[in-house]
Amino acid sequence: MLDSEERDVIWHAVWSGFHDDEDIADLIDDLLIDEPTLDAEALWAFARSEQQRKIAAAASWPAHTDCDRLDAAFDALRGARVLGLHNAGYTRSDGHVEAAEALAALPEGAVDGYCFYHGQDVERVLADRVLLIAFDHVEGDDADRTGVAQRVITALQDAGLKPEWTGDVNRCIEIPDFDWKRR
Repeated sequence: MLDSEERDVIWHAVWSGFHDDEDIADLIDDLLIDEPTLDAEALWAFARSEQQRKIAAAASWPAHTDCDRLDAAFDALRGARVLGLHNAGYTRSDGHVEAAEALAALPEGAVDGYCFYHGQDVERVLADRVLLIAFDHVEGDDADRTGVAQRVITALQDAGLKPEWTGDVNRCIEIPDFDWKRR
């Protein structure tokens, strides 16, 4: 029997849409290393069951999901000099680190801002249908950060999403009622 913690970890990994079979295998291996008394067969059975449930559910998903719209928005941001990162680490701090690493790999001056969501944001959107998008300017002040936020909001709106933002550069952009369906 699995407890809810292990079930939640596997469920989020499957339904996030970011983890292939190898990632799931690594996740189960990590769970077994952390807790050797866990039932490996039960972990695998639950993972396979959730994968099958997701495949069955995906057959009825619309052709273009909110995740497809989010992908389109992040792709469009390249033209607005903003780097968009999906599933950037697990926390907001991780997201900023991953953004810095991605920025370092780009030619200097290629972008002047970035945005991302991280693993906890994915867990949140799966639970309550609100996706948070963090953003920042590469070197700018609050006015520059506001400009990045406005470009992100425009790209999200152009992709068919309905972002909300308070105007506070220390607050994330929110996309309420986000229906997370990532194939």
